[in-house]
Amino acid sequence: MIVPDESGWRVGGEGAWLWAASSARATAYWVADGRGFDEACEVISPEYSGVMVRDGWVVYRRFDKATHQTCLAHLTRRCDELITDLPAGARHTPRQVREILTEALAARDLDDDERAAVVADLTERVEMLADDAHQNDENRKLVAHLYAERDALFTFLTHPGTDATNWRAEQAIRPAS
Repeated sequence: MIVPDESGWRVGGEGAWLWAASSARATAYWVADGRGFDEACEVISPEYSGVMVRDGWVVYRRFDKATHQTCLAHLTRRCDELITDLPAGARHTPRQVREILTEALAARDLDDDERAAVVADLTERVEMLADDAHQNDENRKLVAHLYAERDALFTFLTHPGTDATNWRAEQAIRPAS
């Protein structure tokens, strides 16, 4: 399992990007001029075929041989922001999404068969949510993102030892920042 992340950085007063890729045993750092796939591939092979736990940055999806886990903490925080910021009548969708994510996290300690059943149920709920009409623009964006990430939402339940969040890389970047 590899967990990449990137953050704004300065080199000689010029803008750059600090990248980190962490595993359970090591962290690699590199500084690059950009934030694209080519820069990510300076350390992570484009042929990487293990599990990649990452945030929603589109560049990571280009590692098409990897099995992906999207960061549930990022999605949960987005739901919380929407629940706080949206008008009362538009809060149902982020509450539904948060409930799906919370149920997934609660399933971590179940046995393999029970986790598989939870994944099937939650995936179906994500697909049904995507089929619904959402009147609010922010809700439409949230559901579209969730649907695009549907194959990467519950990998932590089907691949033992996979983190549900990209905390490893975020923690690795903090001391450097």
